[in-house]
Amino acid sequence: MKCCFCNNDEAKEIIKPSGTFTDYDILKTKHICSFCNSIYKDAKYRRSCWILNNKDSIFFSKDKILENILNIKIKPPFKVFITTSYKKHGYYKTVWNYSLDNFQIRFDDLDIDFGKEKAIEILNIIETFYYNGFIKKEIESGKYNIKKLLTFGKDKWLENERKIKLMRGTPLFKFLLYCINPKRKDE
Repeated sequence: MKCCFCNNDEAKEIIKPSGTFTDYDILKTKHICSFCNSIYKDAKYRRSCWILNNKDSIFFSKDKILENILNIKIKPPFKVFITTSYKKHGYYKTVWNYSLDNFQIRFDDLDIDFGKEKAIEILNIIETFYYNGFIKKEIESGKYNIKKLLTFGKDKWLENERKIKLMRGTPLFKFLLYCINPKRKDE
């Protein structure tokens, strides 16, 4: 039988959804392969951000998302899931990625097309704004506090704002903004 998640022809087990499982519409069959079942049953895959391939899994917390995404340490093909709710299954909603430079991230219910080069360019600007006193809400909306803007430097702000203006509101922009970590007191 075919696996309800990966379509593997060697699905011998019957899936037993929990009482909180809500994605019945994605179940293609009642059968599940042993690999998918092991991930489905393991709560760590709901309660963590992760990158996995068919041999290894790397789990990490919110403050380590960028470090792990920008330096993937496992070989393709791999899947990436980032959670904000720490409740949802992401494995069966993710896709297998074959490139370390351009890949897809499942960010709870959003699919993010992650081109590393473009992401780094946007991330550098977001971090520059954030670590120079702008709050995430200002960066997200494009409505900046004029006093902070003048302190930062109008020309420097305008140059950077032009680069990110068209990206604002995109899934990639939302994801990168989410990933920014607060500046530590000792920095």
